[in-house]
Amino acid sequence: MTQTSRPGAARSGESLGTVARAIEIIRTVADSPRPLSLTELSTTLGLPTSTVHRLTRLLEPQGMVRYDAETRLYHPGEELLRLGFLLSSRWSVEELARPTLQRVVAACDETCQLSRYLPEQRSMMFVEQVRCSHPLAFTLPLFQPQPLLWGSSGRGIMAHLPPAEVEAVLAAAEASPVAGFAPPSAEKLNEDLDRIRERGWDRTDGEKLAHAVGFAAPVFDAHGIHGSVATPVPTARYSPEDHDRFVELIVTAGQELSRLLGHQG
Repeated sequence: MTQTSRPGAARSGESLGTVARAIEIIRTVADSPRPLSLTELSTTLGLPTSTVHRLTRLLEPQGMVRYDAETRLYHPGEELLRLGFLLSSRWSVEELARPTLQRVVAACDETCQLSRYLPEQRSMMFVEQVRCSHPLAFTLPLFQPQPLLWGSSGRGIMAHLPPAEVEAVLAAAEASPVAGFAPPSAEKLNEDLDRIRERGWDRTDGEKLAHAVGFAAPVFDAHGIHGSVATPVPTARYSPEDHDRFVELIVTAGQELSRLLGHQG
């Protein structure tokens, strides 16, 4: 029996392609730090200029993009801006981050925490966490300032601060809260921060929590360093064989959260 195409199937596929391409145009215009020309949009998307022009003509009346005839550049449209402001007013960073933290916990059954950098205090605070299922679960209080110098969650942030800020943090640093370690020398700290920045994660042992191994990765937003995402693991449950798995989980979580917060690095 000869198979016949469903009526309208080709048109449906074509429409789906049109929608996907239109969404890519919206995303590209929104992601760009400056207005884009038709040629730049075409090159970025890998589409003919005629196709891009046709799609932008469809998006303009809907307010998704705005074309400036004087400069011949495309900007985000007023309706797109309105929707962006509306969504940002309804969703907190903590709500956006929670599904990512839950995925980390589901993969390793250890607590996962999100922190935020407090530049005026040169400190950090935890703003969200998802607990593991174990009775022994390491957590730190939310919304209370914590030192940047001690623990992977703080040093993951410090690695992306300007040198003057790092110096100021070190100058005001006290001994580690758990073991009473003295602050490192500036040379040793800068070596550590360079290594953290290069590899994109940090691990510490018992610096902020006793009998814990901490893994953390930085989280960025559209303006720079936002905070970090961390997983503290009790030493009783930690095995060196798990090291690479925790690193992969926490780095992936940091990248995912950074993308959600508008980072374009």
